[in-house]
Amino acid sequence: MSRVLSVIVTAVAYVGAWPLHTGLWLVTLGCAPLLALIWFPRQIDALTFGDWYRGYRIDSHTPAILLAALGWILLLLFAAALFVVGFLGKPPRW
Repeated sequence: MSRVLSVIVTAVAYVGAWPLHTGLWLVTLGCAPLLALIWFPRQIDALTFGDWYRGYRIDSHTPAILLAALGWILLLLFAAALFVVGFLGKPPRW
């Protein structure tokens, strides 16, 4: 269910980015890591578990629901920002 909804939000982001000059690339590059957070939170946690950070070993797992929630929040903010820029504001010239 979460994967289907995230794909729908990404499709809405593509629609919102359509008026922008580089909007399609922006959505593709912006949504890929966010979709990874939503779709594979346990695998992303496994990548960092046991690593060393600033002299300390990471010895606790991050809850998968927290990683997925972070992905959802960022994805929704990203899609909303594209709609604001694409439909309400003047598209930036990059």
